[in-house]
Amino acid sequence: MKLKYLLAASVISLSATTAMVAAPAAAQQITSGVEGRVVSSDGMELAGAVVTVTDTRTNTSRTLQTGADGSFRVGSLVTGGPYTITAEAPGFEGQSVEEQFLTVSGNLSFDFELTPADASGATMNTIVVTASRAGVSQLAVGPGTAFGQQTLESFPSITRDVRDIIRLDPRVSLERSNDVDRISCLGGNDRANTFTVDGIVQSDVFGLNGTPFASRNSLPLPFDVIRETSVEFAPFDVEYSDFTGCLVNVVTKSGENEFHGSAFYTYFDGGMQADTVELADGTTRDFNAGREERWGVTLGGPIIPDRLFFYAGYEETDLGDGFNSGPFGSGAADEEDFVTQAQFDRFAQIARDVYGQDIGGIPTQLAQKDVRYFGRLDAYITDDHRLEATYQRLEETNIEEDNGSNNFSGLNSFEDEGTMSDYYS
Repeated sequence: MKLKYLLAASVISLSATTAMVAAPAAAQQITSGVEGRVVSSDGMELAGAVVTVTDTRTNTSRTLQTGADGSFRVGSLVTGGPYTITAEAPGFEGQSVEEQFLTVSGNLSFDFELTPADASGATMNTIVVTASRAGVSQLAVGPGTAFGQQTLESFPSITRDVRDIIRLDPRVSLERSNDVDRISCLGGNDRANTFTVDGIVQSDVFGLNGTPFASRNSLPLPFDVIRETSVEFAPFDVEYSDFTGCLVNVVTKSGENEFHGSAFYTYFDGGMQADTVELADGTTRDFNAGREERWGVTLGGPIIPDRLFFYAGYEETDLGDGFNSGPFGSGAADEEDFVTQAQFDRFAQIARDVYGQDIGGIPTQLAQKDVRYFGRLDAYITDDHRLEATYQRLEETNIEEDNGSNNFSGLNSFEDEGTMSDYYS
């Protein structure tokens, strides 16, 4: 019998360390806005009308006056909501629209038609109107779909990954290749896509990873810190770039005037599925099933109410894969017929005694773990100035067999595909 072995002194490490300082594009990629017109009930443009946009989560407001044609536009607003938009003008009854939510797919447009106040000259009132009366509509930057916090929290994503969310769009499909879900947009190759977090590109630009992200194995940030994710196919805004397929864009959560937090824990092991395999001769053998364990926490709230806010998240995942190969006679569920257990033991002894090399034992589980950290600060300095600072760290490991056909080795010849990355903005 001809034997072939792989021998190495230690686990091969393919880890990558990344530290990035980036300035995100301050456009619809990470923020949104409102715009529109204010006219009288007879269609006359109301120049100088006062429009106030209030984020009820943080009690921050932006106030401006309409132009000569009655138009207004407010940008760089934090996505989500609810927002309250109010339009007022001297001599007219004001209007206010509540419970409005913004997305990264484009601004919300409002068409206010104000009714003249009564002739008595009494103080003008402001009434709450419906969205349809205010002519609310979505101004998209191109074909695409945004998925807000309600969808993210209600959709059953077992893997806790944005790929589970964006495939709700019929133009997106996941193609399984080498145990990886590749993102195909409009039938294109996933290498034509890009992935951003708060405007920072974190895609697989070299094509070396097991995911479409900069991380080797997992979503690079805790799932519960995501406020919104969108998929854009052909936006006309020139500030979207670096893709010909689609952009998968993620915007993270920020703190509010009220404290909010979450915690979760999930567990799965071989006892919850079949753990035996039937051989051709009718006998059965136990096999090592995988084990999945996930847990995490988030917390956000005010440091200085109305002015300074924080949001933080932590998530850890342990997805051990069962390893069921072994030499002939070892009792493994998948025995190799070209090497016996006695021959493997003899080879390990020679490597240790003659060459001083420990080839490692035969594993039963292959580790796949990751730890993800996220932190964010938002400071509202003035009505026109907001400071946003984020930090994101990923530590992951994934042990994989590095043998070819008719090769068998101990654990120390396996490879560790992992990533250590830091992102600042």
